[in-house]
Amino acid sequence: MENFAGYYFTALEAYESGATQAVDVWGIAFRAAQSPRTHVLQNLVLGVNAHINYDLVFALSDLLASEWATLSPDQRRMRYRDHCHINEIIHQTINAVQDQIIDRYEPLFRLADKLMGPLDEWMTALLISEWREEVWKHATRLLEPEEADNRSAIVQQVHQLALARAEDILGKGSLSALVEFI
Repeated sequence: MENFAGYYFTALEAYESGATQAVDVWGIAFRAAQSPRTHVLQNLVLGVNAHINYDLVFALSDLLASEWATLSPDQRRMRYRDHCHINEIIHQTINAVQDQIIDRYEPLFRLADKLMGPLDEWMTALLISEWREEVWKHATRLLEPEEADNRSAIVQQVHQLALARAEDILGKGSLSALVEFI
């Protein structure tokens, strides 16, 4: 899924060049990473939000576009199972991410991680699985011929959802980031 990383690099290049067309959700993540007021966990979740809730919708749609119309219902279910299998892989890597990224920049997080036991990993896996479920729904809507007239509305919906989640992560939205995890 080479294009998946490409979405990030395109957003980063646009941000670094000062282009106004930089994707807003990535702009929020990049600006937050430069701010001393944001916590390392917020920065990590902002990047995950942009990459999953925004980029993955379009990367998945791009990946499936050439075959979607010709796939049988069973083949579509198989593609969906493949998509869901990644959730298991992500779940297996959450501790490694904590050890390599969060603990490195926020050593006190190690204490919180020990106190919570496997609960924080479970909550993170649940959140990402829920986000990825929505990604599948948005991506497949983009692939359906009857949705062709609604494409710009779907894209706008994806964009607004990712922005709202970024605001929640930063504590600026209608919900706190903690509520998003529950």
